[in-house]
Amino acid sequence: MHMEDVKKIVNVVIYYDFVIFDNAICEYIKKKVEPDAISVTSHAQHQELIKKISNGEVDIIFTDYNFLYKNCTTSELLFFQNLCTKNNVKILVFVQIKNRAVIKQIINRKFNALIGTQDDMGEFQKAIHHLTSESTQPFISKSIQKILRESTDDQGKNSLTSKEWEVFFLVTQGYSLSDIAAKKNRAISTIATQKQNVMKKLDIKTNAELLKYAYMNGML
Repeated sequence: MHMEDVKKIVNVVIYYDFVIFDNAICEYIKKKVEPDAISVTSHAQHQELIKKISNGEVDIIFTDYNFLYKNCTTSELLFFQNLCTKNNVKILVFVQIKNRAVIKQIINRKFNALIGTQDDMGEFQKAIHHLTSESTQPFISKSIQKILRESTDDQGKNSLTSKEWEVFFLVTQGYSLSDIAAKKNRAISTIATQKQNVMKKLDIKTNAELLKYAYMNGML
């Protein structure tokens, strides 16, 4: 057998800690992709995944946006993405959020593929084919494109910075300002100011309104 006849196995890692999610992805891939053409494993530990990427054991990563942001500091996320780029690892991110401004922030992170919770498995299949192709353009699913096309007034008051979105997200996940400061390596006063900016830009007066806004936009 010639070397060119040997089919390269695509190594997929599911970076998440929700077993049902892992099982659903694995079962779908087994049905839609040739079993001998793809290998699927799961990891919930950041450092373990970093080691596998560095060793050249990963081709594609499936992860969830909320999970990624809860488990990585800003510097860790930047290192993670740079390492993936260096090792030609592509990242597919599942997005539960429905807010246009937040979606734009996620797109600015330059992931290789974005899939929304409103998409059917057909879109997921398209994303897989896209990631295994030679395309250098990001894949953005139908539901996310629809959100981007919606005419909403989020260009002004909702135009939060990336760090403000980080603080906003972590507050809605139950982290205190001191927790966020430690997690993101910033001063508590800086975190407090960023939270105030979020509330001012979104015209929110209380923490209860902040949580309600997050819930209405699919962040909880």
